[in-house]
Amino acid sequence: VTAVVGRSSPQAIAGVITGIGFIGGGVVFHGEGGLIKGVTTAGAVFAVAGVGVVVGMGHLWLGALTAGLVLLVLELRNVPVLRLLDARRYEARFRDDYEPPAEVRRRR
Repeated sequence: VTAVVGRSSPQAIAGVITGIGFIGGGVVFHGEGGLIKGVTTAGAVFAVAGVGVVVGMGHLWLGALTAGLVLLVLELRNVPVLRLLDARRYEARFRDDYEPPAEVRRRR
């Protein structure tokens, strides 16, 4: 066990980053059709850990500013004007013109 000396300990911060990295990796799942889900959640968990480290080091204003920025970034997708940029909205207008090679079609 490493003793925490002073206002910050690089070993403690490295331990937090390692632990949260494993937790974040655990929330990423493969969904239907091979789609990967949970990446935003994993990123949010990692960002919250970063805010916790900053606040734990005594930088309350920087932690509050960072937390506000993280919330802003996570909520941008819910702004009605920006929903017009979502690619899934226009998916029905396009078709896939890629034809895989014959050997790939046989494997399916």
